Amino acid sequence: MNGFFNSFISGLFCTGLLFFISLVSVVGCKVIAVKIKRLFPKKQTVQTPIESDKPQAPKKRKRKPSTVRSIEIDPEQIDRIYVKKIS
Repeated sequence: MNGFFNSFISGLFCTGLLFFISLVSVVGCKVIAVKIKRLFPKKQTVQTPIESDKPQAPKKRKRKPSTVRSIEIDPEQIDRIYVKKIS
């Protein structure tokens, strides 16, 4: 009985220690990543304003759906039929 209790306590302690080490390593890596981002900021690019005076191209009309043509299929030659929906 004493061996079971010692094994249980050591297992519980090792699990807690593993969780603590994982937590410290994840938080530490996150802190290091944030510090590196602050030390080396991204280069800021100058954005030129977009001119709205340019003539816009006329909008294209949507095509009307064309009629579906029917085909004949010989069932002895074809095993499967694949249909692709085009929208």
